Amino acid sequence: MHPRPRIQRLARSSVIFAGDNTLSSHHKLLAPFLSPELLRVNPEELPTKVTVTTNTYYIQPLHKDIFALAPFSLPMNALAFVGLAVWIANGPSDDAQGLYIAHLIPNGQVLDDWEQLLDELAESHSTLGRLGFEPEKMGR
Repeated sequence: MHPRPRIQRLARSSVIFAGDNTLSSHHKLLAPFLSPELLRVNPEELPTKVTVTTNTYYIQPLHKDIFALAPFSLPMNALAFVGLAVWIANGPSDDAQGLYIAHLIPNGQVLDDWEQLLDELAESHSTLGRLGFEPEKMGR
């Protein structure tokens, strides 16, 4: 165990220690075990319909915040994430997502086509935008 330096100041969502060390309450959505071909990391860029991308706060495009929608690199049911929805109670949601994933891995054909799923995602983002939310910043 290593003691932290003295607290220099408190910020809105982090603690700044002497020596400019920061302890933040925000998690960055990264998956270092995935190759850059499967998950692009670009904090300045919003995702496209072609590649699954993270801006470190948000991974998209995902079907229901779970399955990667990257039609040119993966089958629909090949890459799934659990627990990304931070605005809900994660325990029950993670259980439900696990069941959904367990069902869709062997039965991926039950999903609609890529374009329809991408259109549904765009409509969902549009609705959130009209309500005053910014989906690409919701993990912040």
